[in-house]
Amino acid sequence: DLTRPLVGNVARLELLKFEADGDAKTVFWHSSAHMLGEALEHLYGCRLTIGPPLAGGFYYDSYMGTGGDGTFKEDDYKPIEQEVNKIVKSKQKFERMVVTKEEALELFAGNPFKEAIITTKVPDGTRTTVYKCGDLIDLCQGPHVAHTGKVKAFAATRHSATNWLGDTDNDSLQRMYGISFPDKKMLKVWKENQEKAKERDHRRIMQKQELVMFHDLSAGSAFWLPHGARIYNKLIDFIKEHYWKRGYDEVITPNIYNLDLWHQSGHAMHYKDAMFCFEVEGQEWAMKPMNCPGHCLMFKSAIRSYRDLPLRFADFGTLHRNELSGALTGLTRVRRFQQDDAHIFC
Repeated sequence: DLTRPLVGNVARLELLKFEADGDAKTVFWHSSAHMLGEALEHLYGCRLTIGPPLAGGFYYDSYMGTGGDGTFKEDDYKPIEQEVNKIVKSKQKFERMVVTKEEALELFAGNPFKEAIITTKVPDGTRTTVYKCGDLIDLCQGPHVAHTGKVKAFAATRHSATNWLGDTDNDSLQRMYGISFPDKKMLKVWKENQEKAKERDHRRIMQKQELVMFHDLSAGSAFWLPHGARIYNKLIDFIKEHYWKRGYDEVITPNIYNLDLWHQSGHAMHYKDAMFCFEVEGQEWAMKPMNCPGHCLMFKSAIRSYRDLPLRFADFGTLHRNELSGALTGLTRVRRFQQDDAHIFC
């Protein structure tokens, strides 16, 4: 937003460089997300939802409709990159506009996702901002780079499926990830580093060395093969040895609890959608996603003196979390895992 006039008394002006400042990258990648959204509209006529910057790039979620295949493929990357490059060459200006809630709803009529954002996020009688670049107008607080020509290098990196607002009951969306830089040499270096990272990817290593496998019949839960089980048990032995050295007492807690416990702890209110819940004799139960409430029950089970404190409970219990299938990634995002977990009562 370098063309916007400065407002008020400006005591300090700082110019940020892409290479050295995280805020500069955020703005740059936010602008690039708008360009990706414009390209997706041009190529697929999709309805855009949200397109935020990330720590290492950006993405845009889009509704592709119910007809046809409606999913991205790797074959789509090249056309998307070519379309973005057209947008880069046209040097479209990012224009900030302030609109009323009613004007915003009129602008985005026909896009139920943008309408929902405006309805829920913009209070009645107030204004919001939109940004225009080329023929794309998008809800946004900004700021942005001056024009699309500032983006010298762009690549579509991967895609996935998701749901509107992360709720599986809502419409299915397609997510396209991207990366961009103000210099083509930076993109070349980034691609070289990505190739090196693939060589170190634990998913590749665990398959090559026959350590861990996964199966669709228990998605998100690791099958530890013999070689992997040896490493797994060695790690457990190492951790448990340090429990004693550091003054922790190991405990073992149940895997399932009556949901009343999770209501009492507050987890059910904020986390129930990510829990595996089921009925037992007419009551709702759930598999534990964390150990905290169980440890609190153990502490509460007896009258404690200050002489007993601190109590250090360590638990290598099995946890289950109902992660979305599209979010599952190797051993870094799973539905079943064991966590070296502890709580200190003092």
